[in-house]
Amino acid sequence: MAGEPVNKEPSKCLALTWFTTHELPDDIIEYPRAGLLGYLNGTGPLVEHAWH
Repeated sequence: MAGEPVNKEPSKCLALTWFTTHELPDDIIEYPRAGLLGYLNGTGPLVEHAWH
């Protein structure tokens, strides 16, 4: 796959930006953050997040 990412839903997404895993934006949605960090930390992409 080649080319640049394109924001196809500008009314739902402000921008497409690359971040390092240790410098994620403050306004990232909590459950994708938990899954991403679980994957990167080796605990797996499935994590219990705010499970009640």
